[in-house]
Amino acid sequence: MDVKTMGLMLTNIKLGMKYLVQYHIWYYLCSVINEQQLTLAATGQQYGTTKMAKYTATYKCGHEEQVTLFGPYSERERKLERMANTLCPHCQREQNEQRTGITLEGSDKQANWAYDIMARINALFDQLAAQIKQEYIAALEEVRADYNAHRVAKWWIDEADSTDTRAIALEIQEKLTK
Repeated sequence: MDVKTMGLMLTNIKLGMKYLVQYHIWYYLCSVINEQQLTLAATGQQYGTTKMAKYTATYKCGHEEQVTLFGPYSERERKLERMANTLCPHCQREQNEQRTGITLEGSDKQANWAYDIMARINALFDQLAAQIKQEYIAALEEVRADYNAHRVAKWWIDEADSTDTRAIALEIQEKLTK
């Protein structure tokens, strides 16, 4: 056997050992990860994902609802406590309908979000009414009536970011120039 052949054999042996060591490291890491996954699965958690669980939330009004909460356990407990101190979405919607006299189309969650947006936009109208001259109040109330005529929760949600005092003032100006 010559030196060249012997060198090739040693290189192949080293290469084989390198791959063997890499394989053993890979195998060990996989077994550790599998062990962690089994441990987490036994405790009801998932490896590498957001922690979540289903709970039965009891609201202030006495209604119960199945909810899925995400995040650490302490955060989920805090959310459940907050739900216990608020009305359920349906009762909250009924309360908003009685308070405003307006019934919106959409789910309870959409409607409640829309009622919050509606209150914020009507507060903008009140703020403008305090700042403008008396002769413009009729136009302001006309624009307010146009806004409040919308009965679909989605419209209010879509308008939430685009409505500010400047947008309302422009609509008042349009009413005055007609």
